[in-house]
Amino acid sequence: MKKVTKRLLCGTLTIPFILTLNSCSKKYKVNYDNNYDQSTVRFSSSYYEETLNDVTNELNEIITTSTTKEDLSTDIALPDIRDNHDIVLCSDDYFQISEDLKESIYKVVNNFGEKNISFSICDLETNNTFCYNTEQTYNAACIVKPSIVIYLCKLAEDGLVDLNDTIKYEGNVISGSGYLNGYYYSGYQAPTGKKFTILELMYHTLYYSDNNAYRLLHHYLVNSEYYEDYCSYMDIIDAASLKANKDIIWVRKAKVNDGVNVIRGLYNFYETSINSIDVRQTFVDGNSLYKISGKERLTYGEIPYYIMGKAKYDYLENETGNYSITKTGFVSGCGNLSCRNLISMSYGERPFFICLLTKGNSEDLRKSTVNKI
Repeated sequence: MKKVTKRLLCGTLTIPFILTLNSCSKKYKVNYDNNYDQSTVRFSSSYYEETLNDVTNELNEIITTSTTKEDLSTDIALPDIRDNHDIVLCSDDYFQISEDLKESIYKVVNNFGEKNISFSICDLETNNTFCYNTEQTYNAACIVKPSIVIYLCKLAEDGLVDLNDTIKYEGNVISGSGYLNGYYYSGYQAPTGKKFTILELMYHTLYYSDNNAYRLLHHYLVNSEYYEDYCSYMDIIDAASLKANKDIIWVRKAKVNDGVNVIRGLYNFYETSINSIDVRQTFVDGNSLYKISGKERLTYGEIPYYIMGKAKYDYLENETGNYSITKTGFVSGCGNLSCRNLISMSYGERPFFICLLTKGNSEDLRKSTVNKI
């Protein structure tokens, strides 16, 4: 994987979405014993808007001049996303996507709604990038959590934060996913005032996607002297839309390329981190990073890498069989905040960075669409 890193020429992380999921034997193994230049690619979705405007005007004209339903069905055809042959944009102009694969992509996007889904993928072996609808913004949900953990680990790497320091649990302030508030789990409720180490809160934030643990880490960072440095880091890796701010612990305008860049940042940190910490501490659920990794000490770059590699809710790995370093996020119900998202480093026939963002539609359709992609 060190050789792969050296071959990365830029940090623009678009996505070979569907391309990675069909041919995945576990050829790549993660070696656990072990500055890139940023370029930006902009893609326009004006084609869709112009097409829809044209069709809308034509429909209005027909409605005002016609008296039968037959006129509407025979005189005009609704737009088909296949009319735009650049639906999936690839950084390599000579790369050809098969017609069968294009058809599969078109069906999924049309079924979900062309403005309700975006994806971005980067092939680490060739540095080819693939993407769709990159300028659309979404509710990030829980994929905002890794950047906080990663940056706290970077501070610990530099000796600025001690992950064995403790923070008092404030109670079940936030509903939703987590172990500390008993969500999906019986027999445990963390008592208000109990002290948890920063390391254990990191584990719960990424392993169970614990909302209350994340809230404590968020407040710890944004109220520290290092918050502006965190903001600068997110700008440097070109992931500004996933930057957690002081006013709200979630992110409402996430973009797919930024999600890929967060994963790229984790990968680079994992590859370069050299300082380590004893990880034999047993957490309240009986687990430990020692049990997860089989190592008594982990580098600070390995901490989020290992936790996300074993985390709950990894539907990408469950669906494809790939080994993946993944953080998922979902909000049930309908409306603008409903979503099912993921950021991932997926190891199959060759490795990919992936981000998928969705919004709207029913819970069942969101889940099935993500799995199909």
